[in-house]
Amino acid sequence: MTLAPATGVVAWWAHAGERGEWFAHRPAFDRAFRERYLDLHEQAAAGACEGWIETPQGALALMVLLDQFPRNAFRGTARMYATDARPAPSRVRPKHARIWRNSTPACGCFSLCHSRIQRRLKIRILPSR
Repeated sequence: MTLAPATGVVAWWAHAGERGEWFAHRPAFDRAFRERYLDLHEQAAAGACEGWIETPQGALALMVLLDQFPRNAFRGTARMYATDARPAPSRVRPKHARIWRNSTPACGCFSLCHSRIQRRLKIRILPSR
């Protein structure tokens, strides 16, 4: 799968953050997120987007689709946690942490700093130099 959908996910999620949607419980936002990205979330959950992990934008898109998307799209149901147990993509390496830290937008750094994400991807965020 190409990276074009990943770029769209990251841009949409960053714009949502600018509007204050990340920490709000707004059913209209949850519905719009679900309608726009449900198919892509399901593809990512099935492993079809695993190659995205090779780039900062792709890695961030995977985190949004597998971690943040279900929290909003399936709020209040067991399905909101369904992809938490999904194994991390096999190609993740610690070197990605520095690349992501230096080149990923602020919303990516916020997501990457979440300890659950770091454990899942088997990385540790290193300070920029």
